[in-house]
Amino acid sequence: MDEILSSKLHKMDGIYLHWCPGCKQEHWIFVDEPSGTGARWSYNGNPEIPTFSPSVNIVGQCHYFITNGQIQFCGDSKHELAGQTVPLPNMPH
Repeated sequence: MDEILSSKLHKMDGIYLHWCPGCKQEHWIFVDEPSGTGARWSYNGNPEIPTFSPSVNIVGQCHYFITNGQIQFCGDSKHELAGQTVPLPNMPH
Protein backbone atom coordinates (compact mmCIF):
# COMPACT_ATOMS: atom_id res chain seq x y z
CA MET A 1 0.00 0.00 0.00
CA ASP A 2 1.24 3.47 -0.96
CA GLU A 3 1.80 5.76 2.05
CA ILE A 4 1.86 9.49 1.31
CA LEU A 5 4.67 11.03 3.37
CA SER A 6 4.47 14.45 1.70
CA SER A 7 3.47 15.92 -1.65
CA LYS A 8 6.98 15.01 -2.86
CA LEU A 9 7.61 11.62 -1.31
CA HIS A 10 5.62 8.41 -1.01
CA LYS A 11 6.57 5.10 0.58
CA MET A 12 5.55 1.60 -0.44
CA ASP A 13 6.79 -1.52 1.36
CA GLY A 14 9.96 0.21 2.60
CA ILE A 15 10.70 1.76 -0.79
CA TYR A 16 10.60 5.54 -1.17
CA LEU A 17 9.11 6.90 -4.39
CA HIS A 18 9.56 10.33 -5.94
CA TRP A 19 8.85 11.92 -9.29
CA CYS A 20 11.80 12.48 -11.60
CA PRO A 21 11.23 15.58 -13.74
CA GLY A 22 13.99 14.50 -16.13
CA CYS A 23 12.65 11.02 -16.88
CA LYS A 24 9.03 12.07 -16.26
CA GLN A 25 8.37 8.96 -14.18
CA GLU A 26 8.59 7.64 -10.62
CA HIS A 27 11.93 6.48 -9.30
CA TRP A 28 12.33 4.12 -6.35
CA ILE A 29 14.89 4.41 -3.56
CA PHE A 30 15.44 1.38 -1.32
CA VAL A 31 16.00 2.40 2.32
CA ASP A 32 14.43 -0.16 4.65
CA GLU A 33 15.36 -3.21 2.58
CA PRO A 34 18.07 -3.64 -0.07
CA SER A 35 17.17 -3.69 -3.75
CA GLY A 36 17.56 -6.82 -5.86
CA THR A 37 21.21 -5.86 -6.44
CA GLY A 38 21.78 -5.32 -2.71
CA ALA A 39 21.86 -1.52 -2.96
CA ARG A 40 20.49 0.44 -0.02
CA TRP A 41 20.33 4.17 0.72
CA SER A 42 20.28 6.28 3.87
CA TYR A 43 17.48 8.82 4.36
CA ASN A 44 17.40 11.87 6.65
CA GLY A 45 13.77 11.22 7.68
CA ASN A 46 12.46 14.58 6.43
CA PRO A 47 9.71 14.00 3.83
CA GLU A 48 9.45 17.73 3.02
CA ILE A 49 13.20 18.30 2.51
CA PRO A 50 14.63 14.81 1.92
CA THR A 51 18.25 13.80 1.56
CA PHE A 52 19.19 10.32 0.32
CA SER A 53 22.71 8.97 0.12
CA PRO A 54 24.57 7.83 -1.94
CA SER A 55 23.56 8.92 -5.45
CA VAL A 56 20.84 7.09 -7.35
CA ASN A 57 22.05 5.68 -10.67
CA ILE A 58 19.60 4.17 -13.11
CA VAL A 59 22.35 3.04 -15.46
CA GLY A 60 22.09 4.44 -18.96
CA GLN A 61 19.13 6.65 -18.04
CA CYS A 62 19.39 8.86 -14.97
CA HIS A 63 22.01 9.58 -12.29
CA TYR A 64 21.39 12.05 -9.47
CA PHE A 65 21.71 13.07 -5.84
CA ILE A 66 18.80 14.21 -3.66
CA THR A 67 20.09 16.65 -1.06
CA ASN A 68 18.01 19.06 1.05
CA GLY A 69 14.98 18.63 -1.22
CA GLN A 70 16.94 19.32 -4.42
CA ILE A 71 17.71 16.89 -7.24
CA GLN A 72 21.21 17.36 -8.60
CA PHE A 73 21.40 15.53 -11.92
CA CYS A 74 24.83 14.28 -12.91
CA GLY A 75 26.22 14.94 -16.37
CA ASP A 76 25.77 11.30 -17.42
CA SER A 77 21.95 11.51 -17.15
CA LYS A 78 20.34 10.98 -20.55
CA HIS A 79 17.74 13.76 -20.46
CA GLU A 80 17.49 17.55 -20.74
CA LEU A 81 18.14 18.12 -17.01
CA ALA A 82 21.61 16.52 -17.05
CA GLY A 83 24.03 18.73 -15.12
CA GLN A 84 21.25 20.80 -13.51
CA THR A 85 19.89 21.10 -9.97
CA VAL A 86 16.12 21.48 -9.55
CA PRO A 87 13.71 21.31 -6.60
CA LEU A 88 12.23 17.87 -5.93
CA PRO A 89 8.78 18.16 -7.56
CA ASN A 90 5.44 17.10 -6.20
CA MET A 91 4.22 13.64 -7.15
CA PRO A 92 1.59 13.78 -9.92
CA HIS A 93 -1.96 12.93 -8.94
